Amino acid sequence: MPEVHFHDLRHSCATILLQLGAPMEVVREILGPISVKTTERYAHVMVAPQRAALEKLGVLHQDLHQDENRLPKEPLTA
Repeated sequence: MPEVHFHDLRHSCATILLQLGAPMEVVREILGPISVKTTERYAHVMVAPQRAALEKLGVLHQDLHQDENRLPKEPLTA
């Protein structure tokens, strides 16, 4: 097994917590003092939930657009 350093374990802990949805503030409290620069290293983990939310928005947009195409083009008359 390759050498494992304390920093590696700290990074893994932060990454897993963020992937599980823990807020960055909570992760900071668990890990202790973290600089802003160090925090930026974990930003990539938080992109996945944002991407998933935007994909859902895209699906909603497609569904609404498809429904719009099913509506009659001419106004309905009484």
